[in-house]
Amino acid sequence: MKSEIRTSRCEGSLPEHYGNQCGTPRSGILGLRMDGRRTLYGAGSFPGPGLAASRFGQQTREVRNAKCEVQTTNDERRSVSACSRSRFVILFLTLFQAMTRAVAQPSESVSSEAILMLERGEYQETSEKLAALPNPDPFQLRLLIEAHDSLGQFDQAQAVARRLLRFRGSVVLPGDMAQVAYALWYLQRWEDANQVYIEASEETAPPLSLFVDWGNLYLEKFNPGEAESIFGDGLKAKSAPDTSPRWGEADALLGLSKSYRDQSKSGPASQTLEAAISLEPENLRVLAYQATLALQEEDWNQVAELLEKGFEKAPGSLELLELQCALTYFTESTEEFEKAKQDVLKVNPRDGGLYELLGDLSVTKRRQEEAVEFYGKAFELDPSKWSALASKGINLLRLGREEEGIAALEESYAGDPYNIWTVNTLRLLDSLDRFRVYETPHFKIRLHQEEAEALRPYVEDLLETSFVYLQERYAHQVEGKVVFEMYTDHEDFAVRTLGMPGLGALGATFGRVVAMDSPSARPKGQFHWASTLRHEVAHVVTLSMSNTRVPRWLTEGLSM
Repeated sequence: MKSEIRTSRCEGSLPEHYGNQCGTPRSGILGLRMDGRRTLYGAGSFPGPGLAASRFGQQTREVRNAKCEVQTTNDERRSVSACSRSRFVILFLTLFQAMTRAVAQPSESVSSEAILMLERGEYQETSEKLAALPNPDPFQLRLLIEAHDSLGQFDQAQAVARRLLRFRGSVVLPGDMAQVAYALWYLQRWEDANQVYIEASEETAPPLSLFVDWGNLYLEKFNPGEAESIFGDGLKAKSAPDTSPRWGEADALLGLSKSYRDQSKSGPASQTLEAAISLEPENLRVLAYQATLALQEEDWNQVAELLEKGFEKAPGSLELLELQCALTYFTESTEEFEKAKQDVLKVNPRDGGLYELLGDLSVTKRRQEEAVEFYGKAFELDPSKWSALASKGINLLRLGREEEGIAALEESYAGDPYNIWTVNTLRLLDSLDRFRVYETPHFKIRLHQEEAEALRPYVEDLLETSFVYLQERYAHQVEGKVVFEMYTDHEDFAVRTLGMPGLGALGATFGRVVAMDSPSARPKGQFHWASTLRHEVAHVVTLSMSNTRVPRWLTEGLSM
């Protein structure tokens, strides 16, 4: 599952060589074909329901920045099954399947009870109940996957997913087809899952739950623009009959809110979240998301209140236990943290999600070294968490540990070519041979070759003068050398900072690494680059002397 703690912008025109998170049409195939002897990295963004064959990472690593040719074909992802059957046959099979299910067993009551048990965190009891069914339907098998996964029983969950795939081609109800897609998703067959979701959505009256699952797949694969469209379609389908009612309208609104937030549409994100809260105030996913946002804002009291409310309904919820653990960690409650961590691992001894959450939250607080450790632990416990490995690599780069960071990103890309942060960062790193490196007593400086000689004397003087003065002023010595980078292309700086183009800032500091626009990255007369340089150097000192614990408002004020 994709972490909620992601930010990006999709404003303005973006360079061809970087993938972005903005949505794209769900018809046709957008292909990127490369001129030259080597092929481009996948664009990283999970495609729309007919997007980007070459974005799906079948390419090799090399030459990510060659000239692209965009080609669109509208009919390639049409459902083979829909084309080969008449509507009359589909209708007959649909009615027959529904009637067979109704007389075979009280399926809906069993599934409803299993959903409630999963909500309460009774994962072991749920798995035993569903595993005992003689002829579980696709939805029940999907719930069994969820139960095994929550217990850290990944091998069992994968076995059930493969069992569920046997229904592929024989089920015609769109809700059942969606469960097959879920199994493909769980097995990391993302393209196949996407295709089955397309086919299911083209059937008569596709249900809301189908669109919620599908939209969440797109959020996980870093395409919130397309996810926004899918959740919107789901809300239009909320009155359709659902034989597999895993999610409700509030869940669709929650997904829509996340999609808006990941595109920096803060107004619609807040409004949609409020709508979800008003509709279903005790929805556990909504409560957990509110708690996650409150953790980012360090509103500890609100986090505690939300978790207390959630635990009243679901005392064993793994997601709530993870958030409780995060609360104790960031409020420096050591003993409580150890107890909360054991509570989580008692439920799921292989819960990489806990450590990925701690890593994501550490990044928002500029605690990169802790984040790297957490991400490493997440991937160690759950080797399918490619997002954690990618985040580890990006934060190793932010610490100046470039060889380790590149290795982690390369491994992550091999496992998941749809992570747009991974792809963009590796493309940027491929371009660094165009930079020249200089060293001063306190800095390792990287300047673009086109302006290195002109900027070098000014940059070196400003860095050293500002750094020495600030260390004397605060009576604090920063150990080791700081990496300082200037980018002639603003989008290169944005990718170095967030992994995404479109950042509105001029500079950024990650403790031991500073990145910023060079004078040529901005229109003449609109950018006082020396002030930005001094501002970022001040961050280096205040972050170092506080061990990155300084509040953001304070370090920003001191850097003015």
